[in-house]
Amino acid sequence: MTTRTLTGPFALAAFLCFTAFAAGAAELPAKTVFYGDLNLSSPAGAGVLYARIKAAAKQVCPGYGERTISARDARNACIAQTVDKAVADVNRPLLSALHKSSSTIRTASR
Repeated sequence: MTTRTLTGPFALAAFLCFTAFAAGAAELPAKTVFYGDLNLSSPAGAGVLYARIKAAAKQVCPGYGERTISARDARNACIAQTVDKAVADVNRPLLSALHKSSSTIRTASR
């Protein structure tokens, strides 16, 4: 079995978000997302990977539990950027479609 991982997008997005929270941090957080076990040509496989990507983004983006609006907004922006980048990097049609539909629902509900 081939193991496929996704680490770069999370490190990049975490870097972008951490610059606002901890400029000069020595080490940036990263999260590896494994998806070699998934069939990304099936809706179920794409859904599982999307859930893994979102969970990883929530783990690496700072500000969980912060009560200020600016901290929450920064965290939400970090998560959105991280997921956007990860989905683009995987570049699979069903995953991209799932993300697009999720983003449309999120935008419409604001």
